[in-house]
Amino acid sequence: MEDPNQSFDPTSFPLTNTIGKELHKSFQKTTKSLFSARIYRVPNDLRELNKSAYIPRIISIGPLHWKEKHLPTPMQDIKKYYAYYLFTRVTERMNSDVQKRKKKTELLQECVGKMKQCLERAKKFYAEELKLNDDEMVEMMLVDGCFILELLYASKAAEEKTTNGRDSGNPKVRIERPTRP
Repeated sequence: MEDPNQSFDPTSFPLTNTIGKELHKSFQKTTKSLFSARIYRVPNDLRELNKSAYIPRIISIGPLHWKEKHLPTPMQDIKKYYAYYLFTRVTERMNSDVQKRKKKTELLQECVGKMKQCLERAKKFYAEELKLNDDEMVEMMLVDGCFILELLYASKAAEEKTTNGRDSGNPKVRIERPTRP
């Protein structure tokens, strides 16, 4: 079989050469995407069949819908609350408020550093170019990741509370709807 990385013969007719170059360029672009990307946006024609099934209405996780105006701002605040609470829970056993603030800041700096280290790799998981700049992407990864971790913790704590009959988690972290004034 012919080597797929080989381009078309450049001595062919001009139109054949032009089409061949376009085919090769698309081949390289698609091959790169197929073997690295794992997260794709649902194609428009499929999305048109049932728009509400593919567009987040309350909360989004990840960069594809992160800045969309239709998503409620309070939910973004709740994600940040959960992220903040994760740092608070991790430092709650420290003696003084000064130590807690210092440790929270250190942990946040460490997490931001780790997110920056894996930023380019994370971007490669997406088939399309993302609309977030690097700082926004780092913030999104940190907030969404911490939100998921704290949500899992809160769910597990709630489960343990119901099975053991006692509260083994933090009562401030609950999965509840905000009440209206």
